[in-house]
Amino acid sequence: MRPSRPGVVLAGGGTAGHVFPGLELAARLAEAGHPKERIVFTGTEKGTGAEIIKSAGYRFVPLHVSGLSRSKPLSNFKVLTEFIAGIARSLRLVRREAPSLVVGLGGYSSLPVLIAAWILGTPRTILQEDATLGISNRIASWTCRKIAVAFPAPREMFGGRGVRVRPAVRSTISRLADVRDKRTARESLGVPADSEVVLFVGGSLGAGPINDAAFATAKRWADRQGLAIIHVCGKRFFEECEAKLGETQLAESGLAYRLIAFEPHFERLLEAATVAVTRGGATTVGELAASGTPAVVIPSSYVTANHQEPNARALELAGGCEVVLDSECERVPDVLDSLIGSPERLKEMSAAGPRACAADVDFADVVMEVGCLS
Repeated sequence: MRPSRPGVVLAGGGTAGHVFPGLELAARLAEAGHPKERIVFTGTEKGTGAEIIKSAGYRFVPLHVSGLSRSKPLSNFKVLTEFIAGIARSLRLVRREAPSLVVGLGGYSSLPVLIAAWILGTPRTILQEDATLGISNRIASWTCRKIAVAFPAPREMFGGRGVRVRPAVRSTISRLADVRDKRTARESLGVPADSEVVLFVGGSLGAGPINDAAFATAKRWADRQGLAIIHVCGKRFFEECEAKLGETQLAESGLAYRLIAFEPHFERLLEAATVAVTRGGATTVGELAASGTPAVVIPSSYVTANHQEPNARALELAGGCEVVLDSECERVPDVLDSLIGSPERLKEMSAAGPRACAADVDFADVVMEVGCLS
């Protein structure tokens, strides 16, 4: 028996970067009167995404698929088998839920669900955030009549089918472009309210080069007053970083240093920051731009097709960040010294981000139009 009310299936994820735009969309749909119990997420259980979705109170249906391996081509036979099984599982999911719309949030786990929706004639759309087009969205885009394109993706991507939208970031982040209470945010995070704060964060999983840059900067600033570092190192690196922090004897220096494994309220971190040092994932770059947070972006050199660097370069071209490559991480303390010493430059960077990502419509507007949900 089919559900009496149409639902929405949100497909993709694994990392928080794919999941948070979906959660913001789900919140918008719920505000518009769409039943929360009819919003279903599906994707891989790898990474932190599934845990975040469940903690937000949404249903999550796991999909056991893997991405293609460029270094181990023989393993792709298993990947292909999983992909075909993923389409079969997705067909059952879409038939059971009978959604008005399937939305692709990006990543390899979104593609089987979008193919199933195409086979069954269910309306579908995707969110394109990366400045370069990955294989999943490249294939899925052929089946979509309208596609949401958010900064740092180029405005002209997909031609007439692409609709420029504001970054699909949480409203608690986008509001920071207009209102920031830095003192309260800093006090809540345990750093001096009147200090200049540098935030180091390597995404939901953490990043070794950013952790190294945080400690190198701390060593440089150990005897300086009025500065603070908030270092979100990632759960998998926490014990290692905690031990390293103990070896540095920072507690005896003038530098305030706060080590955190993971902070789900990214908006609080951004609100406290004078400058952020981050990776170059599309969602992170969109959050930096939308919030007007000056940044040093270190795109990961370990991701497929080096896709983070074009994201970072887009924000750099707009004037919202400086880019430092993994191979140049020793430059980070110098770059931060220059930025902290240039309040006017920080002000310009803060204004540049919101200008770069300005648009007239939201991702949710495109979704509701394609799915006839408004």
